[in-house]
Amino acid sequence: MAGLASVLEGQTSTPVKDATGLTGEYEITLAWLPDDNTNATIDSPPPLAQALREQLGLQLTTKTGPMDTLVIDHIERTPTGN
Repeated sequence: MAGLASVLEGQTSTPVKDATGLTGEYEITLAWLPDDNTNATIDSPPPLAQALREQLGLQLTTKTGPMDTLVIDHIERTPTGN
């Protein structure tokens, strides 16, 4: 499920934490239509959040909490050997 959370982070551009408690490996097939797609038809797959609910029984919820962050507060160029 951590792998799915990683994929969802890439699709949603927000941090996604696996809170399912499921362990092990799963083979998952999920069909969805990106939110920015304007060519949807009646036969198109649903948006991502709806697809997760309907196809996998999972739900994305918004929560606040601590997260690891990398902060670079200073950087310098190294001298080149001209």
